[in-house]
Amino acid sequence: MRTGVLEAEGELIVFTDADGSYGPREVARVTAALADAPVAIGSRPVGWATGPPGRRLASRLFNRAIQALLGLPFGDTQCGLKGFRRYAALEVFGRARLDGFAFDAEVLFLARRLGLAVSEVPVRAEERDGSKVQLVVDAVGMLRDVLRVRRWAVSGGYDRAVHQAVHTCTAVTLGAELGRTAEPG
Repeated sequence: MRTGVLEAEGELIVFTDADGSYGPREVARVTAALADAPVAIGSRPVGWATGPPGRRLASRLFNRAIQALLGLPFGDTQCGLKGFRRYAALEVFGRARLDGFAFDAEVLFLARRLGLAVSEVPVRAEERDGSKVQLVVDAVGMLRDVLRVRRWAVSGGYDRAVHQAVHTCTAVTLGAELGRTAEPG
């Protein structure tokens, strides 16, 4: 995901789960929210959630754990529909490190840490077969990754972009966003 976002060339970068559980109307809602905030995330309200009851409960419990461990105020960090303005995507994903399912929590943590406004948009997911999530195994790994995010934040591991090329692009993009010109480097 990180590689794809960093290579994207559009001004708006929106991604969704590969199973197609979010239709064009939901994608359009998140995209429209980027007019008001540099980051927009889908959020599945409790009454709109789909899937087996055990998975819905696990999702809510995991979200509560993320809220507590990372101080995130969002109702649904794991919704698979998120959008970024280009400059925000480069800043966030240029610092991101996780490759597993907890990358959603990491990018939201980084967006907040960078002071980027995040708009939550209610979306409805359609139930699809073929989920790759293994509830117990992946939940343990995700919690371990969330603790890694806390550790990296405390140690200063997120203070600068990981990829130099991304950092250079970001300086130019941020300068343009702020109405200024910036020299790379």
